Amino acid sequence: MTSNGLRFVFIGCGKIAHFHADVVYAHGHQIVGVAARKNSKNIHAFADKYQITARYSDFNLLLDEQKPDAVIVCVSWNQVQEIITDIIQYGYPVLVEKPIALTTKESKEIYHQTIDNTDKVLVGYNRRFYDFIPDIKQAILEQNLHSVQLVLPESLNSLLKSKADLIEDHMLIYMSSHWLDLLIYLLGDIEVSYMHNSPRVGAKYGSYHGLLTATESGIPIHYVSDFDTFQNISITFVFDQSIWKLSPLELLSIYDGMDRIEPTNEIPIRQYKPRLVKQVRTNLDYKPGFYNQMDYFIKYFIRGNTNEKNIGTTLKQAIIVTELTETIQQS
Repeated sequence: MTSNGLRFVFIGCGKIAHFHADVVYAHGHQIVGVAARKNSKNIHAFADKYQITARYSDFNLLLDEQKPDAVIVCVSWNQVQEIITDIIQYGYPVLVEKPIALTTKESKEIYHQTIDNTDKVLVGYNRRFYDFIPDIKQAILEQNLHSVQLVLPESLNSLLKSKADLIEDHMLIYMSSHWLDLLIYLLGDIEVSYMHNSPRVGAKYGSYHGLLTATESGIPIHYVSDFDTFQNISITFVFDQSIWKLSPLELLSIYDGMDRIEPTNEIPIRQYKPRLVKQVRTNLDYKPGFYNQMDYFIKYFIRGNTNEKNIGTTLKQAIIVTELTETIQQS
């Protein structure tokens, strides 16, 4: 650490790296070096934007020479597993974008090879850090939660045009693991009780409909992945006296009771709709969740403040998420 704050280095400089860099500077720290693959099209634009003079095509040389306070790893999603073991073994605090690997087997190999330093690794599941997540967690503790509904109509068609093989084989770890990680954080371990896969003609993937269960509490989670359908992504928590819904995921809407809408000439039938009593939006000054995630990373992983609540996704928890996505997809 210098008088200008903590010294970060970046490995990877694509679109997601900019979001991380923004919050590094927002916290008053500096980026002293960046590494990317040889002939990277992004490195100079990224380094110029964030005034980084030390630029490398070898991340080992970056780490050897810069000796940073922390490392941000944000290479392409299918390339993390190729380099992350070597990076973790340096012993620096590491914030790495998900997934750490594409399979449970590979994730466990990384974990066992880096066992001495796994407590220094935060995996970038940033949805845990949305501003209203503590309120949801508290509500689950204090109220009677009947069930959860998770609807994931995410778009695959555009991705399949350029990444068909990778996406089809690993679509849930790529597309849906954020939401499953969030539910694991809120509800504890989750198991697959039943899953129905409706295959698509000529495709390795289909639509997934089933029941997940929170292992400890027994709370049912109704799971729907209808890719490329005209719905909104949503997570709904059904309590005794209220419904809490994330849709879009950055907006929490709380409903209590029903409003009656009398017939009109246009719609000559009586209607009922849930009564909206409160809405809370997560902060959008930066990529949602990134500012709070960086704050947590600095306090807990870099400065070692053990009073911080254990919020972020550890390497071991990331393996649990990967295993759950595999179980669903292989059903």
